[in-house]
Amino acid sequence: MRILTERDLPLANGCVLAVGVFDGVHLGHALLLRCGKALAAESGLPFVIYTFAGVPHKGDYLTDTAEKLRLLGECGADAVYCADFGSVCGVSAGDFAENTVKKRFGAVCAVCGTDLRFGAGREGDIPLLEKYVPRVVTVPERRENGVVVSSSLIRACVSRGDMKNASRFLGRDYSFCLEVERGSRLGSELGFPTANQRFPEGMCVPKRGVYAGECVFEGVTYGCVTDIGTRPTVSRSGEVVSETHIFGFEGGLYGKKLRVFPRTYLRGEKKFESLDSLRAQIKNDVRAAKEAPAAEAQ
Repeated sequence: MRILTERDLPLANGCVLAVGVFDGVHLGHALLLRCGKALAAESGLPFVIYTFAGVPHKGDYLTDTAEKLRLLGECGADAVYCADFGSVCGVSAGDFAENTVKKRFGAVCAVCGTDLRFGAGREGDIPLLEKYVPRVVTVPERRENGVVVSSSLIRACVSRGDMKNASRFLGRDYSFCLEVERGSRLGSELGFPTANQRFPEGMCVPKRGVYAGECVFEGVTYGCVTDIGTRPTVSRSGEVVSETHIFGFEGGLYGKKLRVFPRTYLRGEKKFESLDSLRAQIKNDVRAAKEAPAAEAQ
């Protein structure tokens, strides 16, 4: 997949174009993207996606820019242009349709959802887009048992610790991939070393508590138990972090990326009266995580 920049525009021979935020790249997005890929194949043109970085969601983002681009590539995009939302959100719908969609990208066909809105104040719609693009194909919303699949729905699932349905609507197991940072080494002192990860500002954070799950490091999958919370027994900062104890792992992780799949919610966040009480609870959490049936793998 090619990442487009201003130097690549205008596109010489046109394209089939999809425009959207695509946060999460979920089942509904996948349906639209498959349609766009098929239309591009029929026309012999590249399938190009115009998306955004830095979008102020009503909730928090599910996928950062790098993750979103990776997933869009896996869904069949030939090229992606990622615009900074802050720099384009004030552009009128007519200006965007004429100068961006028509002139810069040369869209011969645009594929979009039935509820498409674009431009400043969300004033643009499908009838307006049809004035500038020869062919506009709308894709119906994706429903699962009567429920419309959306990014906001998935954020709600993640926020309440419902990873089974979050994964179901995503079409893949929910996970987060963050750099491992140095911690206080309290986990090691208690006999349960952890990989500590800090959630970036604006990211959708899972419900606080302890999860059974899996993690992947350098292509190898391990069972694990993950505690997401503020570490109330030993910290007063209030910052929510992820601490993952990896079963059977020995090695260094500092400064490297670890992908964590928190699958089964085991218990809520709790403050303990002593480190001995905390150690005993971690021991119980490890046992419960190992006994969780395949960590309810999706």
